[in-house]
Amino acid sequence: MYKKFEALDDEKKQRIINAAIGEFHDKGYENASTNTITRNAGISKGLLFHYFKNKKNLFFYIVNYVINSIMDDVEDAGINKAPDIFDRIIDRSLVKLELAKKYSRFYKIIIDAYRSNCEEIKKEFNEIYAKIYKHHLANFLDGLDTTKFRKGISAGKAIEIILMCIEGLGEKYIKLYDSRDSEELIKDMAAIRQEYMDYLEILKYGVYPENTK
Repeated sequence: MYKKFEALDDEKKQRIINAAIGEFHDKGYENASTNTITRNAGISKGLLFHYFKNKKNLFFYIVNYVINSIMDDVEDAGINKAPDIFDRIIDRSLVKLELAKKYSRFYKIIIDAYRSNCEEIKKEFNEIYAKIYKHHLANFLDGLDTTKFRKGISAGKAIEIILMCIEGLGEKYIKLYDSRDSEELIKDMAAIRQEYMDYLEILKYGVYPENTK
């Protein structure tokens, strides 16, 4: 779908991406103006639509770009090596906390899209997010040591419960900050991480023997 755009030289391509990220960050999908994007990118509106056909396609290109940029940085940080699932989650949360500062504009676009009520984008965003999440989840689970789990516990079910809890906490904060600016959520990431840590401690003693460190 994006072959014509991907064929552009890196400088021009990045200029268009940056302009789109800026506009979607500032105004969200529905209020974003392709006129503003093209003006800031230094291209014509006709050329933008030549690459993307419409604003929706451009938006989802940007969604893919920002999510993969964040997740690639998470994996590049080398945090998948810890064999213990709780250590691995904690390591990832520390990296994500730093990335929330580095990629605050990216996070805002994702959060706004995730909680959007716009039917035009909601379903497709959820499908894209699920696909990317599944890909990176496989990398996260690779080489995980489940020997610490208590006898009689299904490792697969235990991992599923842990991940469901983490996902549920994410949902909780999306709803909690629903009527507030997305950047408030990003600023409060340190406090949110601490609550994650508290929940992980409870989960750890549910699946590990009492004497496990």
